[in-house]
Amino acid sequence: MSDDEGATKLDRAGGPGAAGHHQHDPEVPPLRPLLVLTEEELLVLTDGELGAVPSRIEVPTDQGAAELVRTVATRTLMARGLITPGDSGQRSPVVPSGPGSHGPGSAGVDQDGEGIPWDATEPLGLSLSLRALAPVVVVLQRVLGPLESEQQPGRPPESTLAVRYLHLHAEVAVIEDVTPDGMHGLLTVFPDRYAEAVADFIRPKDAVAGSGGVRTLSDQAAADGLGGGSVLGLLAELGHPTVLVEVALLRAWFGGPSEQDPVQLMLALGPSGTFWSEDSRTYHPIDPDRAISELLARALAGEPGRPWTPQGSGAGAGGPT
Repeated sequence: MSDDEGATKLDRAGGPGAAGHHQHDPEVPPLRPLLVLTEEELLVLTDGELGAVPSRIEVPTDQGAAELVRTVATRTLMARGLITPGDSGQRSPVVPSGPGSHGPGSAGVDQDGEGIPWDATEPLGLSLSLRALAPVVVVLQRVLGPLESEQQPGRPPESTLAVRYLHLHAEVAVIEDVTPDGMHGLLTVFPDRYAEAVADFIRPKDAVAGSGGVRTLSDQAAADGLGGGSVLGLLAELGHPTVLVEVALLRAWFGGPSEQDPVQLMLALGPSGTFWSEDSRTYHPIDPDRAISELLARALAGEPGRPWTPQGSGAGAGGPT
């Protein structure tokens, strides 16, 4: 990439410092989930299609048990006011329990013997639509530093994991934070908070710009990357960064499955510098704000004829709800 191309993409992404321009503004709410759903609830809401997000739970294979899980999830959604009876075509599942009976846990049966139709209330309905139709999804898998409090003698400390999905459109995005046990936190945001949405998740307070030459990892350190068992060698050769993050860009072709871009990115951020790699072996020094801006520029460049420039007020972290 030429310097001019990089500068153009950087300008589109808000420029240096864009990642934290809301950081100290008390009028702007923090980027925290507006809605939190269990995976069972999300499976009901999406008719079993989680899109780019892999499932975290195992759904029963037995039909009766699976329908019972769906029924309970539907009832909890109704109890929380997230779905209401309606005519959208979506129907709650039914657990048969004898002729003429709704049965324990059943959401009810209509005259045709099918589940009661429902509609998602707002802002859930809009969030689900934006999530499903996003042309690009940025996947951020963060690997935190070793947890010293859990370190056991003679064994290397384990790192903690966290995953954030950014379902991106040119005008609005849905942030989805997913826990290992299948809790999905959703929040819609405008473009002027895209950089903050990335920085809020991956950038530690002690991150500084990288300096010096390119760092090429040894064979062992490369093997100890995010897919390996231990990251100690990788941490040492990168100057003990506070955060490692693996980034994937997923683009959706309507009528077909989502596919992953050929290149996955890795970022190392910490007090010894910020480094960017496209091969998990060669790490280039970079400013953390520029790294975030470049990532977003690459992601949004995939929408034909839709150059990205920050827009929208961003005054509500909940976005256009």
